[in-house]
Amino acid sequence: MRRYCVDCKSLRFSGSFHEGVIALSALSMTTPCYISPCFALYSLNFALKVVSLSIIFCAMKLFRFLMLAIVATLFIACEPTEDKPLPDNPTPEQPTPDDPTPEPEPVPKPEKVGNFFEIKDSYKADIATDSVYAHSDGDVTTYSICYGRCKTLAYIEDVANVRLSIEGYGVGEAFDIDFATSDKRFTISVLLYDKQYNTYEYKLSNDNREGTEGRFTLKDGVISLKLSLGDLLLENYFKVEAFRSVNECTEIIPDTSEDIYAQLFTPASVVLDNRDASTYYIYVSSKEGITTVEGMADAEYIVAYPSEGWADKLLKGNFVAGGSYPTMTVTLNGKSYSKSECGGFNCQFKAYDAESGAIVLNSNLYYKDGGGVALYYDGAFTLVE
Repeated sequence: MRRYCVDCKSLRFSGSFHEGVIALSALSMTTPCYISPCFALYSLNFALKVVSLSIIFCAMKLFRFLMLAIVATLFIACEPTEDKPLPDNPTPEQPTPDDPTPEPEPVPKPEKVGNFFEIKDSYKADIATDSVYAHSDGDVTTYSICYGRCKTLAYIEDVANVRLSIEGYGVGEAFDIDFATSDKRFTISVLLYDKQYNTYEYKLSNDNREGTEGRFTLKDGVISLKLSLGDLLLENYFKVEAFRSVNECTEIIPDTSEDIYAQLFTPASVVLDNRDASTYYIYVSSKEGITTVEGMADAEYIVAYPSEGWADKLLKGNFVAGGSYPTMTVTLNGKSYSKSECGGFNCQFKAYDAESGAIVLNSNLYYKDGGGVALYYDGAFTLVE
């Protein structure tokens, strides 16, 4: 077979790329030959130029498309925006109050002071806090600090004590008052004894504090008291584990070193039953809101006494007692005591207001072998006649 060499130098193409391709195709089909390396390189170069031109052409078309998209976007973005009409009554901004309520000042840490009282040029003694009563009546809270064992609040006068009443704070809420400058309404009373049981009493209030210095601070259960009043200097600092309730029924258990006080229950309701002609009853229950005799079926404490004791003793603030009324009984948690079965008992209305339905009740039961029970209640009552 013959072969012909096609030399790139002798082969010249004119016209378009397509014409060149057609010519090469015709040549290859009619004439057997082999293509020289020079011709192959020329063809490759030609093809690369064509591909480059195609890429450039496509890139130009893409660039034109992108430019059109950018121009359209700018045109839309630059269109004027219509102003939306405001409502006739737009919501006004919240006005800033002319005189905003100031934040309460933080209560300072109670000052650690001593535990003593001193009567100038007369007497000085250390004191130790035994317990603290706390209760609120409306907007006023009263703290009663006892410097000795106190069976119930009825016996607070038997021990040295300080009582502070202050407005605007709940039981246990932190506060700090300066006795000389405080604008909070307060009263404070002090009862102290020396070794010979001589009595020292002092009273202080917003209306009577000239020459007084000191403060009372309660925070996180810690009480700090410092008072300079007349010839008295009193300092007291202690931690309150728990405030005692005014209403309580306490059992006193004799012990070789010191009597033990155990809380039996907290009185919450009182019903006075005066229906029987000869015997009247006083029911005390730990349940709140009991107003009927039927509701007192499980009352923890019941006093039964002759009806004549109502007007002759109780309404006059005096005691009805087993010594005066032999038929009188006291029932505690279902167990009834007569005069012969115990060391004695009594009952007293320390205060009684039929119109408002309020009573302060004080009662005691004494065991034969020592100790006993003390009950105190200050609150509402129901009279059944």
